[in-house]
Amino acid sequence: MATYVEADLLAAKWIRLSEAGHPMNEKIELARAAIDLPAAVRGAPSGQVVSAGRYIIEHSDKPAGKPSNSSPAHLVLVGGPGQGKTTLGQLICQAYRVAMIGTTATPGSELHEAVSKLRGCFARIGLSDPVLKRWPVRIELAKYADAIAGGEGTSLLRYIADQISARISDRVTPSLLKDWLRNWPWIVVLDGLDEVAAASSRDDLTTRISDFLVDAGRVDADVVIVVTTRPQGYAGEFHERYHLHLDLKPLTIQDAVTYAEVLAEVRHSDDPDLRAVIATRMRQAAEDDATARLMTSPLQVTIMSLLLEARERAPQARYALFEAYYSTIYAREMGKPGPVGLLLERHRRHIDAIHDRVGLVLHVQAERAGESDAALPRSDLRRMATDRLVAEGHDRQQAGVLADRIIGAATTRLVLLVAKSLDHVGYEVRSLQEFTSARALTEGRDSDILDRLRVIAPASHWRNIWLFAAGRLFVEREHLRGSLVSLLHELDLQNEMGMVVMSGADLAAELLAENVAQSAPVYGRMLLQRALTVLDCTFRFHPGRLGMLGEIAASDEVMARDFKKRIESTLQSGGSRQIMAFRLLRWWHSDSGPLAAWARQVAPRWAGTLTPIQRYLLTSQSPSVLPRDLTVREVEVGVKRAGSLANLIRPAVLSRNLRGQDLLAARSLLKALEEFSVSSAKDSSGRTLVAPDVFYVGAAEMQDVMSRDGVVDAFTFALHELSTEHWAVAGSFHFVFQAAAQLAPVGDKLRAFMP
Repeated sequence: MATYVEADLLAAKWIRLSEAGHPMNEKIELARAAIDLPAAVRGAPSGQVVSAGRYIIEHSDKPAGKPSNSSPAHLVLVGGPGQGKTTLGQLICQAYRVAMIGTTATPGSELHEAVSKLRGCFARIGLSDPVLKRWPVRIELAKYADAIAGGEGTSLLRYIADQISARISDRVTPSLLKDWLRNWPWIVVLDGLDEVAAASSRDDLTTRISDFLVDAGRVDADVVIVVTTRPQGYAGEFHERYHLHLDLKPLTIQDAVTYAEVLAEVRHSDDPDLRAVIATRMRQAAEDDATARLMTSPLQVTIMSLLLEARERAPQARYALFEAYYSTIYAREMGKPGPVGLLLERHRRHIDAIHDRVGLVLHVQAERAGESDAALPRSDLRRMATDRLVAEGHDRQQAGVLADRIIGAATTRLVLLVAKSLDHVGYEVRSLQEFTSARALTEGRDSDILDRLRVIAPASHWRNIWLFAAGRLFVEREHLRGSLVSLLHELDLQNEMGMVVMSGADLAAELLAENVAQSAPVYGRMLLQRALTVLDCTFRFHPGRLGMLGEIAASDEVMARDFKKRIESTLQSGGSRQIMAFRLLRWWHSDSGPLAAWARQVAPRWAGTLTPIQRYLLTSQSPSVLPRDLTVREVEVGVKRAGSLANLIRPAVLSRNLRGQDLLAARSLLKALEEFSVSSAKDSSGRTLVAPDVFYVGAAEMQDVMSRDGVVDAFTFALHELSTEHWAVAGSFHFVFQAAAQLAPVGDKLRAFMP
């Protein structure tokens, strides 16, 4: 096991700058460029920010599941595209590998040098040495999900055993590994839950993880699980009662500038003048509100710093940032002397189209069970390139020769597409695959483009692509901006599920946060009005991205007025809407600026109108978890079974007179809900809060139910019928409904609107 840890440390000591967008696939040492990331711990006091890596290690220094550790043992790290989840997981594992190796590395050896550099890195970023020397394991969940789909009996323990056996000379069996699990504390980083897009694969995956924890419990193992995921499509598979959730926060401007300076030092250690130029330009970008909003994630800061090596100013919108990055890579390689540069210059249109098509094909492929870690056979890539050239009038034989040259240039010089295995290629950086997919979706007739965006809008797997595509339309097809805003309105009103999930309102908030309307304030105001409609959902507990829009709204007098007016009217409405409005006030309360000052004035005026239950729900990040300081007892509801979630809503659901398959589907879901109990707590005034103890239904099962409009209508009617003390139940239902809708596959539907 020590041999494996040493081999793993050396294998993981590199990060590729291609993972942050560098055109030359340059490798740098993790120890030289790693940073810790800011995060908020759900349930902690508002505004409290921790360093995620340090927090996870200090949390894991307590024996998991032991009496001395009263908090949940396991963690979920939630962050958006490019926020550094994967690199942070890699860094945490390296910290534990260094702790296990200690001082045993032979001086002068590669291992000793790597350990020394990592120790220096940990000191630089303030990462504590682990006290409890857990044995680290890192699993890419997309690859593991594919392994599950490809063979029976692929338990997590067996999969880990196979990984170890592949790296060292000895064969490690699951039974031997279980002995190791019994005798040594572990930390297991499960990276990329969001990359498992197929609902059935996601359900299988969470089952295997649960089985692993059951096995660990049987041998009284001390194990900590760390799961990483994007927020979109996360269905709460890891309940907040048993898993601490850390939400990655945007980098501060100072942290972003510092990180850019670290990168410049690493990449240009022999050119102090260029480093100074990059630092100056990054600081200037930070002073511009529009570009500063792009300096929030390590990926975007890296791309921006690379661009500012050769240009004075950075783009002001995310799509433009990625487009400029792509064009910079292309121009750099095209400008080099020799036949490859000439090839890139002459065939730019074909090479762009091939990259875009590959990105789209891979993204559709990744929705399918067993293909989460999507890659394209080289033979398919060659056929795709050849067909493209033939369609443009080339002779097929000549097209084949030219296709080989184009593929060679793309994979060895541009290196956006890289070898995933001997015979397969794919994108190493997921955000770049999503960017090129968005370009593919926004080619062609206006009506087809809008139809494509309508199809993919609800799906979390396609969320980043949708945002890139919308960003491109705002820049390059201005005549479609009004149609795009109208589409968001249609999404939320097209059926009962649309009114529950409200993907249009969420997308409007995302677009505002991406600064797409910076040069067209009229569309910014339209997007704000659409985003604010989330306040109308009577059983939604989380305002989503609304809280991050205060600064944008404050920059426009009309938007600021509309924002304040809508919040004040929502505060007057009472119920869960009032809680949502207060959450926004609390979000802005500790900020600076005119909107924050207004929030500090308004909040005290309305605070006295809140009931104790509302105050609890205002501070709780998880409405399905009851406060510990209230006396909890089982609630007796319904006529057949006391305390089940099903009994709470069954009468209202069945009152809708469902028939046939709809009735069978509703009864099936109600039967599943019988497994979940309901608890209540009374506050000092005698009011009662009712919440499900734990509530999660598999995404595949939920999708089958949600495909029936009558069943959806019956369940949403039941939620609207719940009284105020059941807000937590309704909020939990909304969360599960929304997550299941976001995991529904849509790639195959695109074929009707693609050439």
